[in-house]
Amino acid sequence: MTKNASRPGPEEFENPETARLPAASVKHNNEDLFIWALELVGGRDDYVDVEDVYYKCFELAPKRFGWRTKPHLPDISKLQYARRDAIKRQKRLGVRLVDALEVDVSEGKSVPAYQWRLTAAGAEWCDLYRERLTALYGGSNVPASPRQIESRRIKELKASALFEQWAAEIDATPSRIQIADLLECSPASPKKVFDLRLDQNLEDARKVDDLEVITFINWIRATLEGSDGHP
Repeated sequence: MTKNASRPGPEEFENPETARLPAASVKHNNEDLFIWALELVGGRDDYVDVEDVYYKCFELAPKRFGWRTKPHLPDISKLQYARRDAIKRQKRLGVRLVDALEVDVSEGKSVPAYQWRLTAAGAEWCDLYRERLTALYGGSNVPASPRQIESRRIKELKASALFEQWAAEIDATPSRIQIADLLECSPASPKKVFDLRLDQNLEDARKVDDLEVITFINWIRATLEGSDGHP
């Protein structure tokens, strides 16, 4: 790609050699922000700790990733969602822009894996959209997430097999593995991981005023607490 290559439009792709890359959004976007933060903390050259990426995300967008009651503190559950959204998008599009150190995932560690870096395609994507990403995320003026994001996550949760089973009033207690799959964590995760996932889902449901999902999340929490006493 030449230095003067034109930038793609928001719904367009570049020339054939970069056509496989997804276009960076012209609007603030958690998936793009996570990848850009990984670039800024050195993820192009080596694996970096995911906490460094999270903190850079918070530095770039404190209104988006801060606590609701203490906005000067980073909210780990919101930051984890940004990483998970980036992974979901690349799986959907079939283009890997970021990758975890293999040992972190092969040993069955809890999500997220600790060490992350850009793939060659991810580095190319950052180069291609550097001007756009710098303009969007370079001034610490990124707004809080719009309600559409919470609505999308609630929609995904309600499309899950576990929610449909609960909504149909099928009398079956879900296993810890099923709940972990719903919450996108390892069944071996400590209680605090399950609590963080459930708290984020509960906050999303409250933001969109979905009483059905609130009831469902409370049921999941009660099921976990009653299953073995230490989820």
